[in-house]
Amino acid sequence: MPFAATQSLITSYDKSDVRFTYDLGGPGATDNDITMINGNDQSFKQVSQELRLQSTGKGPLRWIAGFYYFHESSLLGQNMGFGPFNGGTGAGGAAALLLLAGDPYSNQAAFSIARLKNEVLSPYGQVEYDISRKVTVSFGLRYTDDKKRAPSLFVGNVGTGTLGRDQFRSNEVIGSLAGGLPLCDLDGDGNLAGGTPDNRGKPCSQILSPDDIRAKEWGGKVGIDFKLADDTLLYVSASRGFRSGKHDIEFFHGPQTGFAREDQQVETLDAFEVGLKSELFDRTLVLNAAVFYYIWKDQQFFDVNPNTGPVFINVPESQLKGAEIELRWNPGSGFSAQLSGGFLDSEVTDAGTDPSGLVQKGHALPFAPKYSANALVAKEFEIGDNKLRLQADLQYLSKSKGFLRDVNYVDAIGSSVFLNTRATWSFGADHRYDLSVYATNLTGQTRCEYKRDLFAFSGAAYCLPNSGRTLFGAEARVKF
Repeated sequence: MPFAATQSLITSYDKSDVRFTYDLGGPGATDNDITMINGNDQSFKQVSQELRLQSTGKGPLRWIAGFYYFHESSLLGQNMGFGPFNGGTGAGGAAALLLLAGDPYSNQAAFSIARLKNEVLSPYGQVEYDISRKVTVSFGLRYTDDKKRAPSLFVGNVGTGTLGRDQFRSNEVIGSLAGGLPLCDLDGDGNLAGGTPDNRGKPCSQILSPDDIRAKEWGGKVGIDFKLADDTLLYVSASRGFRSGKHDIEFFHGPQTGFAREDQQVETLDAFEVGLKSELFDRTLVLNAAVFYYIWKDQQFFDVNPNTGPVFINVPESQLKGAEIELRWNPGSGFSAQLSGGFLDSEVTDAGTDPSGLVQKGHALPFAPKYSANALVAKEFEIGDNKLRLQADLQYLSKSKGFLRDVNYVDAIGSSVFLNTRATWSFGADHRYDLSVYATNLTGQTRCEYKRDLFAFSGAAYCLPNSGRTLFGAEARVKF
């Protein structure tokens, strides 16, 4: 029976609250001398439901069909404040002067508090058919209707001189400071630079109602598998995926500052891949390899314009070419080892006509190292009815770019090597309980997670570093 099927119903619910802050110094700043404070107060509620039918009949035809639903409600608050903060030197730069009405030492913060809703409806299906014992073709298709709404976007500038430097700037705190302030844009011209200034850069607040963002997109995959031997498979595939657009709720964009809001558009990725999967030497050695070519259109990217501050952009087109290889060895006696490596060549092939110059044709994509490698070795010991697993892993990343353009003083991200170890004791019925101790970054490697050009605001470049130190820890797990 080719249409005999099993039915699966998958439900998910998640509620998260995220609150964090960070500060920046500037030229000549000391440990107690900061010029910028960033606060983030965010909450998320997500519900998803998926109905899936999967064929169970024997024969050359296999299929899967389903429907996916997703709903998210979120409250995203963010703010950035400038000022001396207990006698510091204050921020500098032309953009900061504009944002703060000519006084970068005025203890003022720009903010946005956005209520967002996202609803996704997506039917999908995939079919596989064995043309012969050695050749299988597959075809999959997915349609997605993704709608994003921003029922309320509350923006403004508030005075923060009454707040302590160490006081967290929550949505509640910012909202209390914004009460009773005049509108930022009095004549409805968007308060952009060159228009009527109204209260741009001054204490003000305003509720905006951004347009909905809706994407109706098709995605899919077509492939063919060739079984070269019982333990060796060659495959060829082509696929398309997309990411829906999103609202610009950046705290520096809107009538409070005069910098235009720019929502991001849909991005698409066309992927072409040829690969090999094999299990050798009585399946003790797994060898996988692949070469790929990607065409990335309208990639969504966050950057900082040195003249106007944070911006959301769509990179018109970039291309990526690369190769990957993976080895997994399990000779027995509880020993296992893994080794993998990758090569990636990325390039912006269309920079568009944006006069800001943030995207440079021919430049590599940020945080896309040309070479990468991973290694892992592990040994398991049977001790009575229990198990002890000892493991060490190593990760290497070559240097990469940090921007979509040449920025001499901050563009490069250095290479890095990370070494981690872990020991796990498993016990109880079916090894239900795990106790682990671990050490990460034994090499003490320092690395920027990302970089920003903030010279216009604080007179400095910004690196978000990792901890740069070895971390020791322990954890316990129970399997249900």
